[in-house]
Formats: sequence, C-alpha cells, structure tokens
Amino acid sequence: MLVDPDPPAAPVLGSNSPICSNTTLSFTATTTTPGTATWLWTGPNNFISTDQNPTIPNVITAASGTYAATVTILSCI
Repeated sequence: MLVDPDPPAAPVLGSNSPICSNTTLSFTATTTTPGTATWLWTGPNNFISTDQNPTIPNVITAASGTYAATVTILSCI
C-alpha cells in the first residue's frame, strides 16, 4: 500500500443553517488545494450536487436533516 507522506489537508465544510423555510440554504467548502477536488453533496429530499458550494433556494421543511459531502482531492478520498 502506497501512503502519501504529505497528504492534502481535509476540507472545511459549513452552512448557513439553521434557516427558515423559503430562504436559501447555502453550503460552503474550502480546501488548501483549489482546483484539485471533486465534490458530491447528498441530503434529504433527494438532494445531490457536485458543486463545491451548492445552494438550495426557497428551501422547504422536507429539506431538513443531515447533509454529507464526499470530497476527492487528487484522487484521494
């Protein structure tokens, strides 16, 4: 098994929650290696996004719950 002696730093994830219905839910993600990451956000109400910083405009209560991000940096998960 090959181990990278200097792996990239883990991304920092965030959001503007909690928010009220009919406003915009925004997610943020930062990484120390810009342009080298791919993103997969998933969540309630069949939410899926490959944007680094996705938003859900006019959010409804069905969007309440836990969201997750899978980030691949330089082919490392």
